[in-house]
Amino acid sequence: MIERNLLTLITCSWVLLLAAACTSEQERSAAVDLWPALYKGGFVPVTDLVDLRKQMAAPAADPALWLPRPVVPVTGWALAGWGWFPLGDRSTLLLWRRSAASSQLVLGFGSQQEGAIGDYRVQVVLNGVGLGDVPATAGRSQGRLQLPAGILTSVNEVELSFVPAVEMGTNGRAPLALTSIGVLGSAGTRKQVTSADGHLDPELRGLVLAGSGVFVLPLDIPATADEVALEARRVGEGLATLGILALDARGERTGLGSVHLDDHAWTSRTLSLRALAGQRVVLALETEQSDQTQQIEIRGLQIRLAEGETAVESAVSGPSRGDRDPDVVVVVLDAARGDRFPGWEYRRQTTPNIDAIAEGALAFRHAFAECPTTSCSIPALITGVSFLGGGAVGAGQQVSDDITTLAEYLQGRGYHTVGMSATPNNSASRNHDQGFDDFRELWGRDNPNHGAASMSRLAAEVIESQPPERPLFLQLHYLPPHQPYEPGPEFDRFSDPGYDGPIWPRMSLKPYNLGAETLEGEDLDYLIDLYDGNLLRADAAINRVFDALHGAGRYDGALIVITSDHGEAFMEHGRQGHNTTLFDEMLHVPLILRLPGGTVPKGVDTKRLASLLDVVPTLLGYLDIPTVSEVDGVDLLATVPDPRRPRVLFARTSHPDTPMLAARTPYWKAIAWPRREVQMLFDLQADPEEQNNLVGERPVVFAGLGLLTRRHLLETAARGLEGEAVELTPEAEETLRALGYLD
Repeated sequence: MIERNLLTLITCSWVLLLAAACTSEQERSAAVDLWPALYKGGFVPVTDLVDLRKQMAAPAADPALWLPRPVVPVTGWALAGWGWFPLGDRSTLLLWRRSAASSQLVLGFGSQQEGAIGDYRVQVVLNGVGLGDVPATAGRSQGRLQLPAGILTSVNEVELSFVPAVEMGTNGRAPLALTSIGVLGSAGTRKQVTSADGHLDPELRGLVLAGSGVFVLPLDIPATADEVALEARRVGEGLATLGILALDARGERTGLGSVHLDDHAWTSRTLSLRALAGQRVVLALETEQSDQTQQIEIRGLQIRLAEGETAVESAVSGPSRGDRDPDVVVVVLDAARGDRFPGWEYRRQTTPNIDAIAEGALAFRHAFAECPTTSCSIPALITGVSFLGGGAVGAGQQVSDDITTLAEYLQGRGYHTVGMSATPNNSASRNHDQGFDDFRELWGRDNPNHGAASMSRLAAEVIESQPPERPLFLQLHYLPPHQPYEPGPEFDRFSDPGYDGPIWPRMSLKPYNLGAETLEGEDLDYLIDLYDGNLLRADAAINRVFDALHGAGRYDGALIVITSDHGEAFMEHGRQGHNTTLFDEMLHVPLILRLPGGTVPKGVDTKRLASLLDVVPTLLGYLDIPTVSEVDGVDLLATVPDPRRPRVLFARTSHPDTPMLAARTPYWKAIAWPRREVQMLFDLQADPEEQNNLVGERPVVFAGLGLLTRRHLLETAARGLEGEAVELTPEAEETLRALGYLD
């Protein structure tokens, strides 16, 4: 397929956009040809009729998966490849449309087997106005309803009531499916428009846009951009208009101009880009809505430059360090939410010892994991390499031997490297022991060293026996506050002793993890109380390690990281625990970095976006250790974020075949589950709790982030980082089963 054949081109074209190209015009300026980058874009059609039947096995490289659907399910649907199965007697959806010049609402229904549909009447309400009802009969049927003038807005709520109520069959399918929906113009009938109608033409070296819609292209505008130049022509009857606009990182729209095409001749036009120079934008080429079928061809798309481009990031003043390499201590608390730590003013003192360390440290408030599960996030933490497009993303894969871990870097520097883990999800069987002189697996109730206190005791013994002249790398992965929530009498300080409900320590929480059951009120409060007690227990345990560092005279000169592998949800979006969604409660982690002597370099922005991917490049940068291969994280001490080109972080669940994926900037977050029709967009400035889905209102913003996600998947998949399959011991399987990971 074309995506696979052009994989190298896709990977390299982003770099081409940031460099001055070799062509010139009147010896005044260079130009960047956007043809290679067009493969990063996609066409968002303004459709008349949307086909809801979907190819569920489409590859992640298919750009159509990453473009917003004009129809968004809200309530009462089960989604499948055949269509949308209604559940019960009422289902709702959102239908977005740029033009109000429409006269009919069209609904298509069908079944997978002839005659499976009974006699249904479907009552339709649009934006609170009843339109009437349409029949849904055997086979395939289509109903049309007239639209009152002025009823359509940019986002339209459609409510469908089914008489009789639709009942799900024993095979998990309803007898009735909504297969298409749309609005038609005054011409009455129009062909269905799909994302394929915005495609690339290799011979033209440009775009072909058929029908109305927007071609979306995420783009870094060079710092010395002068103007954008294009040639376009109309194919078909009538007047066509091509609008060129850009959305900046905040989603603000800048109109660059328009081109009117009234004949078949090529029309050339240049539009100024100076106001957007140096910014990361979503470039949009927008075709005008029309009742006549049109096609616009675009060629010669270039960004013309003035002079040499300036750097995007600048260095901050780096910390000074002594001749001896400092000890490095990395502490991971499993399933620790970021908002329970310093900087978030949590209502309880759950981490008093960590708070004391953070007073002389850098606490990055907006740090996130790549995955909401340990087996996927630990590889990113220990390598600085993203595995989103392949590799160690699930419970069944090892980290490849070809990837260098932090322990290997430090071992090569002469460090004594010791690792300890309380979970089989961070184990030698997953190849996480690469580079450790001593890697200890401390799990299972029969293990005499099981438990957070025992790990701290062993770590203290390592510290106390370490020769003073040799630097130590100590990596500790504690289980609490992870389930089971069992703080014990000493640390169960927050729960109500009079509580007598269905929640108790060590209980299985799987029904709440999967959303089959919900928690609220005092039951949810008690569960959170137990979790907070678990976190207090972890805080007390790691304090034993820092006491040992003080006692050995190694604390002040140590380089310390305190973090987590993922967060933990408490019904914010209907789920408890982790590894089921990509909302912030499952991804937000603490990231505390204490430098030797408690020094804080000037210019470090602790409010910037940070990732677990940044731990390796930040520590190696401080130690002046060069990486032997590419890493995806950034050195948080050596660069400053550029607000013109804000960072994009990506995330995924560990589901191997149908992962949920997300992309976020400081301003926006997009979540997609492509094969399950889930598409969400959140304005993080106005809606940090991720409650108001704006994908229907801001489709171009969603498309820009979706296409960046696709690009990242392609690039990481091209590296070929897949490791061998994991072989778990019976003890590891038993522990994972007790933790709720195995059935």
